[in-house]
Amino acid sequence: MGFFVLQVCLYRSIENYHTSFKRIYASISKIIFRKNSALISFKILKSNTMYRLLFILLAASIASCNISVSGEVNTPGNSKAVKEDLQTGLRTSANGLSFTDHYLVNDKDEALVITQFQPGNKISIVLTGVQNFKLDNGHAFPGLSLTVTDASGKKVMETGNLFESYTDGFTEKDAATLRASLTIGPPLEQGDYQLNAKFWDTKSENSINSTLKFSVITAEDYD
Repeated sequence: MGFFVLQVCLYRSIENYHTSFKRIYASISKIIFRKNSALISFKILKSNTMYRLLFILLAASIASCNISVSGEVNTPGNSKAVKEDLQTGLRTSANGLSFTDHYLVNDKDEALVITQFQPGNKISIVLTGVQNFKLDNGHAFPGLSLTVTDASGKKVMETGNLFESYTDGFTEKDAATLRASLTIGPPLEQGDYQLNAKFWDTKSENSINSTLKFSVITAEDYD
């Protein structure tokens, strides 16, 4: 995808500057011939100056395209990091808490590259390198809630704090990897949905939010 964007930008740059180069070329030619310069001087000017101008203008044009194919904004691992998986569209943003990476996996912990699921499928959003919890006696107390909305934005499923029963909290090492899991089934019928997973620190206002757009399909659709 990044190559395609770069190719389009280069094409537009060359197209936009083609007329300008012709005019510059003509102007330089007139100036040189008016001064009765030798033909060799004209060739040197053409090979050096013109191609330097071409390089400078193309470099400026590429810079103006702001091409990004990594899907990352800011530095992963800081409290304002944003990451997006370009295959699944999984997007995770940090607000106070920090994380290193995020993954979409199935019930066998295998990485997923599609977002079409059948009833009975289990999917999980996994965060690694989670930090910045306000510790209580050396333990972190994360919270997790899931919300699923349909294509119209209507809530079809919402949970409370799924970590509420862990009253003793987690060690800082255990809290560094968090998982939000969803099993496809009622009330999720065939259609398009968005999963919102909110991870937060119950001892502060710090949080991490992950969103994933997905579809529920039947076996017939899959075939």
